[in-house]
Amino acid sequence: MSILLNEIERIRIKMGLTEKQMVELIENPKFQGKLETIVEEYSKPLIQSQENFSIPMQNVQLIRPLEGGLYKGPEPIEKQVLTLAEIFKLNPEPTLKYTREVLPTLSLPQNKVEGWFAILSVDALAKRYFRTITDPNLKYWNAIKCSLSYFQELIPKFENYRKEISPEHLKRSDRTNWALKIISEIQNGLEINVIPAQTGFLYQKSTGREFRKSLVNKKDEFGLGVLEVLLIILANPLISERKLNIDCSGDQFSPAVIWTWELYQLAFEFFDGIKLRAHDSDDDNGDSNEYGSASGFLPTGVEL
Repeated sequence: MSILLNEIERIRIKMGLTEKQMVELIENPKFQGKLETIVEEYSKPLIQSQENFSIPMQNVQLIRPLEGGLYKGPEPIEKQVLTLAEIFKLNPEPTLKYTREVLPTLSLPQNKVEGWFAILSVDALAKRYFRTITDPNLKYWNAIKCSLSYFQELIPKFENYRKEISPEHLKRSDRTNWALKIISEIQNGLEINVIPAQTGFLYQKSTGREFRKSLVNKKDEFGLGVLEVLLIILANPLISERKLNIDCSGDQFSPAVIWTWELYQLAFEFFDGIKLRAHDSDDDNGDSNEYGSASGFLPTGVEL
């Protein structure tokens, strides 16, 4: 809402109106009628894109149904964009223009994804919060730290059980790095990118290792890492209310430098609040049906 108020204030100042004059204008029935017509005209593509590209989530079986009903998929994409822009003090307008003009012309991979999700570019975060860092892995880790600071403020009952991890313990997979680079180039370097994604339902009976192996034969899919999943939860609050945990299989994680990168992965768990933990990649604890790897997809016709 603050973004809307800021825009009204910007227009008031530009037109040289006093606050009283602006209130009189907004309360004018003729002005309200014209404003409603404009909003109706420009909102049609957004509504149509949401209707056309959403899959029926009632067909997805959750491990433990919610008390208040099933998770129904992501928030409208424009709402996600505005949420992340407000939290991280970024300009939403270029991405909103993309959602209005380009997104309605695109289609989602059939029967694979939940809808469109907004995520942030690591370079956008670096430009705003840590400009002097140039090493890609250090930039990614600092992007996670920056986002976690907001996450801890905004998400109730969040616990981070992996506070000690550093760039020595965590890195993005090459496949995810490459896929997000392609998306950034296609979307002309937007600070807030838009991707088709699913948050674990597609792989709720597969281990993290099985998910990563399955990507070998796929040309458009990639795992989502801690940063992407964290941002998705911020912009889509209902995700935190479901009971299917999310594996961050787009990252490689090693709790100790002497261990291989394949044994564990990080995961967001949704039992009694939200927890960031290390999770067994091979299901030695027999709980893989309570986890699912989140993944994103390249636009139709684009391949890795």
